[in-house]
Amino acid sequence: MKPFQDLFSGLAAGSISILLVLGALSLSLIEGASVLSMSTLESANPTNSSAGSIKTGTPLSPPSRIIPTLPPAPTTCPSPAGWQAYTLMTGDTFLALSETYAISPQEIKRQNCLIGDNLQAGTVIFLPPLPPVPSQTALQSATATLSFFPTPTRSSCGPPANWIRYIVQPEDTLFSIGLAYGIGVSQLQEANCLGSSTLIYAGQSIHVPNTPPRFTPTRSPTARPPTQSATPTPTATLDLTATAAVQQTAEAQQALTLTAEADNLATSQAQTATAQSIQATSQAQTATAIAQGQTEIAQTETAQAENP
Repeated sequence: MKPFQDLFSGLAAGSISILLVLGALSLSLIEGASVLSMSTLESANPTNSSAGSIKTGTPLSPPSRIIPTLPPAPTTCPSPAGWQAYTLMTGDTFLALSETYAISPQEIKRQNCLIGDNLQAGTVIFLPPLPPVPSQTALQSATATLSFFPTPTRSSCGPPANWIRYIVQPEDTLFSIGLAYGIGVSQLQEANCLGSSTLIYAGQSIHVPNTPPRFTPTRSPTARPPTQSATPTPTATLDLTATAAVQQTAEAQQALTLTAEADNLATSQAQTATAQSIQATSQAQTATAIAQGQTEIAQTETAQAENP
């Protein structure tokens, strides 16, 4: 029995010791939570402390709690400089406003302190001034800049510096004068500002090259002195033959002139048709370039709207 009594006594003593230790720990924790440190009390009561000691019976004030202050939040969004107030209407979207005012949707949101993508009709926001509409002169200038084939311009007519004047004789033609001086009819027309006309008249002053002619442009029959003859019939026959030859020569020259005029007219018409074709091609290319530029602008704006 004695061993059991000793065991019971030991267990009771150990239990009491454990309870005493736990009670001491609880008291120490309670006292530590209620007692302030000396440094905290001295900082809160600088007039009641000296040399790190506080006298008994001196009233102390608890340290004040420091509450951090935050800057006040802005109540309104400042209006951007130079922008104008705009009241939203039904159907307005950021993409439509960005296309109208030439600005990205992200910039509209940032300047108006907006977060979402929904716009409510009746809300007042700020937008930049509308971009200026290009004038007709600017469009024509842009079209001329984009032109790949400029329209050929006709040079001014007039004689070269070293040409001289020639007085047209009876039965002279541009073809015969050109043969005499070794140039073409078109050169004579250009030098004398005749255009496509081949009409000249006796006594008219025209410009020709300053070179000796190969032959006299007008070949008139040479007058022969009268001869004593018993029968005048051969002389009359010779005169008629010479007149017929001159007439045939004139007709041949006129035919050649008409042929040259027809050739010049056909060449001029062909050149005009070629110039019109080139101009039409240029206009088509210009329209294509403008359309491509507008397509690229639309694609860029669409990409910006899809990837804010």
